[in-house]
Amino acid sequence: MMKRSAFAIVLFLLGVLTGATTWRFAFAHPANADVAERFNVKRAGFERLRDMLLEDAKIRQVAPWGVRTISDGLPQQPPTADLSVERYRVYQSILSEIGAIGLMRSDGADADICVLMWASGWAGGAIHVSVCRYARDDGPLMSVASSRFSYFSLGDHWYGVRDDI
Repeated sequence: MMKRSAFAIVLFLLGVLTGATTWRFAFAHPANADVAERFNVKRAGFERLRDMLLEDAKIRQVAPWGVRTISDGLPQQPPTADLSVERYRVYQSILSEIGAIGLMRSDGADADICVLMWASGWAGGAIHVSVCRYARDDGPLMSVASSRFSYFSLGDHWYGVRDDI
């Protein structure tokens, strides 16, 4: 009887340890060095996404759930008047290749482009890690929300951006 109890306790503790480890790694955000390494290895994909989004001037956001346009902030599934299904699939293919979730742009001719790399949480507890290309090199420093974010330079107007501070 004593052996069964000890075995059950050991099995329970092993389960708790496994669960805690899995929870920790499943929700752990990537380190700056990991984001920088992925960017450097897959830079051509990031550049291609930036070029595509600048070409598609009416598109504000592309994600697995669809797109948002400048004229209509509601999510839409392609095809739309501004984006074909084929073009949407190209976006999704490149996002998948670089291990990203989605991308978005700011307003204006010199749009800033951000590629969402990782996200966790919900509402006020959400944490995001993105790679952004700012039209100006001082872009992140001029941002109104810069105190909410931490930035690390990836070179040539590209920055890693985190909001977990």
